[in-house]
Amino acid sequence: SDSAWVASTRDQHQFLQVDLLRTHELSRLALQGGGSACNCYTSAFRLLYSVDGLVWKFHASGRIHQGNSDRYRTVTLAFHPPIMARYFAILPTQWYDRPALRIELYGCSRDNLANSHTNVTGDITFWGLAGSPYVVRQTIKVAYSAKLTIQAGVDVVFIGLQTGLIVEACSDLELRHTRIFGAEVAISSAATKLLLQNVTIESNVRGIRTTGDSSTHLRIEDSTVKSNSQEGVLVKAHEPTGLKRAVCCQMSVYTIPSFRMSIGG
Repeated sequence: SDSAWVASTRDQHQFLQVDLLRTHELSRLALQGGGSACNCYTSAFRLLYSVDGLVWKFHASGRIHQGNSDRYRTVTLAFHPPIMARYFAILPTQWYDRPALRIELYGCSRDNLANSHTNVTGDITFWGLAGSPYVVRQTIKVAYSAKLTIQAGVDVVFIGLQTGLIVEACSDLELRHTRIFGAEVAISSAATKLLLQNVTIESNVRGIRTTGDSSTHLRIEDSTVKSNSQEGVLVKAHEPTGLKRAVCCQMSVYTIPSFRMSIGG
């Protein structure tokens, strides 16, 4: 194309924002400089993305990515894991002459995702892999004496403010090989039993918050809690039990009445 986005001023307040009109799962970004439009290009940049245009997250915790070295050649950046977003912004940090971009985004529309408010009121509720990922725009509540089981491999995506998973007292929650992201509080639990195995909880405001009493059984195994903007794991109980090989890639604090332990950093 002969056209390009070219910043009108030369400062680090310039950015290119794209609205994809619906939520997409994005796997790759390709960039070029100004081409025939100008002898200018973006040599380094950060990425932001959002599902609702209100809450924005930095890709790769705000890492600066290498851009173009001239105005014609293409630079690609793969997203591992893919980004779930409707809005996408590129923030130039270095450039030649002035920030300029031509871009292509690769991915697929996720219009088929579930987006309903799910109340768990029966004895057992099961979320299967066939319906993954589950996109939730309101709070999911596991009601008193209920049980929610999410099948291994399922992704749960929370969209918007005041979203998350609330597990009431005398309820059970079991998660295995599941990824949860985008929530205000990913899991807020007073559950009798909370089991997480090979679970990733990332890019939420808060990760896991439990408020159970001495009868609460919390077990976290081979799981990762990372890139949450506030606490990763907050436990308030007489004794946090069964924590095995939990990898917390941010400061995560377990709090009980007479003991305080921090892991990660």
